[in-house]
Amino acid sequence: MAYRMRWLPAHCLLLGRYEGEIGLEDLRAGVEEQIEAGVSGPGLRQLNDHRASDLLLSPDEVREFVDWLRARGVLDQRRDARTASLASGPRATALTLLFAHFAGIESRWEIFASVEAAARWLDIEPALLEQHRDVIPHEG
Repeated sequence: MAYRMRWLPAHCLLLGRYEGEIGLEDLRAGVEEQIEAGVSGPGLRQLNDHRASDLLLSPDEVREFVDWLRARGVLDQRRDARTASLASGPRATALTLLFAHFAGIESRWEIFASVEAAARWLDIEPALLEQHRDVIPHEG
């Protein structure tokens, strides 16, 4: 598993890209990295790219991950965050929807197939995203 993230505090924007096979411990490690980087704040926006990854979680593991986030206080800290996920297959889409449901954040989480659509929904300037193509490439 590879996880690349970039925290842009001036824009209150987190960019993250997962590659390879992703399990429960990989997701936890990614969140720990985000916590260490100080990711939080009012108006937080997140763009998660799962197009190059294979999410190897069961529905029970998704629930376990949400419970872990809740216990760590991450969901409370990010309760107003808006998140867009890029997904390229039915499994990633289904697991992302399940996560949003278990976390109770369906209204603030959307799934997209294109970077451009996700950026519009999050109100990210195209020029800003262009500067960070190494994290979020326009092609999956």
